[in-house]
Amino acid sequence: MSDLTGRTTIVVGALDPFGYEWEFSQPIAVTHECRSVERTIRMTEAESLFGEEHVRRHRETNGEVGHIWHGSKVLLLTTKGRNSGEPRTTPLAYDRVGDNFVVLASNGGAPAHPGWYRNLAKEPQVEVQVKGEVFRAHARTATGAERQRLWTLAARQHPDLNRYQARTEREIPVVVLEHTCAAAHDTTIRGGTG
Repeated sequence: MSDLTGRTTIVVGALDPFGYEWEFSQPIAVTHECRSVERTIRMTEAESLFGEEHVRRHRETNGEVGHIWHGSKVLLLTTKGRNSGEPRTTPLAYDRVGDNFVVLASNGGAPAHPGWYRNLAKEPQVEVQVKGEVFRAHARTATGAERQRLWTLAARQHPDLNRYQARTEREIPVVVLEHTCAAAHDTTIRGGTG
């Protein structure tokens, strides 16, 4: 679709680390009153990343590309598939609180929890990559006063979270990733291949 400036937007089918679809502009040529005008919208490489491509570039560059995405910090969370047993890696926006990392299972306010959350609910031992640091972690869902405190901190950084919560009847889980030990050479989750 085009707006009055001649900018064309497309909807990307992949979900981003916040769990919703984005519209973004691509370089295009537009015709206006019988003359051609070249209009280019520039994006950083990281801003154009989604899903598996985000995971691949983040790993290849130790987070040089992909750690900062649309102004948010992104980590890679690898869970064990609850049905397949295969490793599943998801880029997720995070906040750091003390020694722990906090992610939210917002799924854009969808009625169901995201797959990565359902995976870690079955197997809470996960692998986390933050920039070039890869480590094992234990994932747990915050409850009560801790959940409220962490939600408030996260919502200050990511205002859309309150809108997501309003969209759904489920309580959006706040997940704490507790560092357990270094995993740079531990292949029990990722299988050593990424």
